[in-house]
Amino acid sequence: MLYRFTGSPDGALPYAGLIGDSEGNLYGSTAEGGTGTSCSSGCGIVFKLDKTGVETVLHNFTGVDGAFPNGSLTLDSAGNLYGTTQVGGITTGMCGANSYPPGCGVVFKMDAAGAETVLHSFTGRADGAYPATVYSETQQATFTALLLTAALLPVLAQFV
Repeated sequence: MLYRFTGSPDGALPYAGLIGDSEGNLYGSTAEGGTGTSCSSGCGIVFKLDKTGVETVLHNFTGVDGAFPNGSLTLDSAGNLYGTTQVGGITTGMCGANSYPPGCGVVFKMDAAGAETVLHSFTGRADGAYPATVYSETQQATFTALLLTAALLPVLAQFV
């Protein structure tokens, strides 16, 4: 065993796979845990495990910036991580303030220092909702994600 999660503050439910960098570090996410307080069990984290199994929490999701990341991350050649959260994000769409936590999910980018940028916040309308998988980097540096809507219909979203 390389690492055992405890829930808070280090994350819980690491459903997705891990991705490695050239230095032997592993990166991943947990669907719950962390220190985000807008979710009863934490809103999830993005973490790094070094070669010796020491975990560093790179980001704690808060709900507004996404919640419950459940897909594998993608690492680009510049060292940025990309991923999706199943819920969270804007609250004015079809998955508004009445859902828990509110929001239809986000696509995010995270730099090596853990600074997160929300690239897209889903509305539950034509752009889909509840993304459940990750990106692949194409030769044109365009990222594509296959997303599953609430009706389980595939929607292809493209982000640059």
